[in-house]
Amino acid sequence: MNFDASPRVPIFAVPHVHPSENATEIAKRTKLIDSMRSAQNVRLWSLYLPEDCVNTMIKMGWDRTA
Repeated sequence: MNFDASPRVPIFAVPHVHPSENATEIAKRTKLIDSMRSAQNVRLWSLYLPEDCVNTMIKMGWDRTA
């Protein structure tokens, strides 16, 4: 029995890019969105976690991946 082990990406997970956008514009927008998400994560964590815990989470990159 053979199984296809190739990864599957749902169609809704594929970003839709307008033809007029170039790679630089997309990268800038992605960086801005990542920064906004990071800031929001840190704000939320700061409400209920000690500062040293939040700082450790940031050092580990969790603010960008959570």
